Amino acid sequence: MEQQLDTTVLFVDDELRILAAINRMLRRERYRKLFASSAKEALQIIDKEPVHVLVTDLRMPEMDGLALIKEVKKRKPDIVRVVLSGYSQVPTLLAAINEGDVLRYLTKPWNSEEEFKKAIRDAIAYYRRQREEKELVEELRTEIKALRDTLQEYEKRLAECGQQQDLLWHYIHTHIEPPLSKLAVATAEGAELKQRFEELKRLIKP
Repeated sequence: MEQQLDTTVLFVDDELRILAAINRMLRRERYRKLFASSAKEALQIIDKEPVHVLVTDLRMPEMDGLALIKEVKKRKPDIVRVVLSGYSQVPTLLAAINEGDVLRYLTKPWNSEEEFKKAIRDAIAYYRRQREEKELVEELRTEIKALRDTLQEYEKRLAECGQQQDLLWHYIHTHIEPPLSKLAVATAEGAELKQRFEELKRLIKP
């Protein structure tokens, strides 16, 4: 299993015995664990500490778990949100899940320690996938910008040097078309750029 020492999970419950039980159960898990006994304390931690997964109870005084989740989504939308809840609150939870506020919920009391541990690991894995996808999108945007600049340059050259179409066609076919085809599959912006490229090809092709 991949080590998760760089990941932080925040557990929130107004019952200290629940937090203590979670701490004991997860003592061998390799991610960092933080604990808060109220929503207010949880928000203070989130503002100061890097938190990647939030696991919160629903029924808490002053500010309940769903209110906390919505506030966390507003402040730090990348944090994966998980609810720890009793069976009686399932309809409320399903609404939250459908609205995209909650990744999943865990029953309290939990059915088994292994199921609980796996759920947290899955939430961490989900966070990492989301982060990797964001990084990939940024990389693709950078590539798209570079290709867009290249196309603009060769559109200019085509207008200025109509006699060099054969050379221009060869360069675009070998250096631009392969990466552009990949980007067209990955992003909508890439698809738009691909369409523009095809129009340019029709102008260049002898």
